Amino acid sequence: MDFSKKGWLRRYLHLRNNYALKKEYDRLMNLENHQEPEGIIYELLQPTGLLYGHPNNIPIQYKAFLRALRTEKMPASDKLKIILTESFLNSGLISPRYHQISQRLDVADALLESAIFIGKFYKTVYPNTFSGSQSGLLRREKKGLDLSEYVLNTSVKNESSDKNLESQFFKSSLLFLDVLYFGQWLHAYKAEDKAEELIKKHQKDRLLIFKIILAAAYANRTIEPEEKELLQNYLHVAHFDEETQQAAMSLLERELGINDIDFSELTSSIMRRHLMELAILTVCADRSINQEEQFFMESLQQKLKLDNMTFQSSMVAVESFIIEYWQHLKVYDEEKISHLGTHFLNRLSLMVREQSPNLMVEVLKQPELVKLLQKYQQEKLTAEDRNKIKKGLFDAIKSLPAFSSIALPKTYLTFPNLMRVIPENLLVNEP
Repeated sequence: MDFSKKGWLRRYLHLRNNYALKKEYDRLMNLENHQEPEGIIYELLQPTGLLYGHPNNIPIQYKAFLRALRTEKMPASDKLKIILTESFLNSGLISPRYHQISQRLDVADALLESAIFIGKFYKTVYPNTFSGSQSGLLRREKKGLDLSEYVLNTSVKNESSDKNLESQFFKSSLLFLDVLYFGQWLHAYKAEDKAEELIKKHQKDRLLIFKIILAAAYANRTIEPEEKELLQNYLHVAHFDEETQQAAMSLLERELGINDIDFSELTSSIMRRHLMELAILTVCADRSINQEEQFFMESLQQKLKLDNMTFQSSMVAVESFIIEYWQHLKVYDEEKISHLGTHFLNRLSLMVREQSPNLMVEVLKQPELVKLLQKYQQEKLTAEDRNKIKKGLFDAIKSLPAFSSIALPKTYLTFPNLMRVIPENLLVNEP
């Protein structure tokens, strides 16, 4: 499939339905009713890297569909188009839309509806940026899938043209926010008052992201010229209205502390977690945290009303992404990743040990894994046995609530590293 040719979005939806409609229907039917829609969105988006400013991983598990797309030979720009498209489609599907699905055809209709309205959403949120692009001799205004395709092409072009990691980070933070709001807007746009309220809230959250990043930069009491330049860059891509732009610019002229930020209107659980992870990535993902930065992180955790397990999960989520994709991130090298990896394993080990009883339950569900763990204590294992233990333990850890929504770094969690993480009571002869 050629993503550079006009009409790729329409062809993508057709191909998606051919290869994945049944599995997509089954996935939606198997969603747990008690899951919050935002929690589902987080689980879908976290592995992509969109939350961390470096969208890299296609969020599709349907192997036949991936083979049809030939993703293994796909350029980065095409992968990003798929990541954004899938992110918006999933946002549009989630509550209340998926509760209305009773047959496969409903899934196809919901996907088409979401795809059609991506463009209209962007025209509404960013009227000065996507005010109605025109093309052709008659200069017709783009609508429907054509407008959505134009918006996705433009977003990918802007993202790909920026070689600065931090700038990409800022832009992707905004893309994530767009995805988060799209589903809500899609189900409210017909009611003008509700839609307008969402658009205003979207801008407030864009400003809140700016304040969090600014406060994180000031965590060690100073802001470097390079950091100030990056924040100015954020203001450029945030597309604030004139009044909000002036308010944001004035913030750059003074130190902003965590207590200067108003969190009273922040009700979204996924937004709270996203802000925490933005701060983690800004402050400490690639180095040890000094005392002032540690105080900042603890203060932010309290302000966002995140329990310690959620905070630790966010730390693991950010570290997992960096460890898995560090070779694509220019600011990281083997020494930094080795240092980060040590902290990551220690943190993961503590979290797993805290949930040791639950982990034991998950391990006991795998009789072959139990036998292999017993065998590990008595004799040298074959490579095949070690791989089976690795897979079994990885699946057991992923079953724990703290890790269910996190894309743990499979390549880094080798057999030796996993054995460092699991509690000793899993290695007794009779677990």
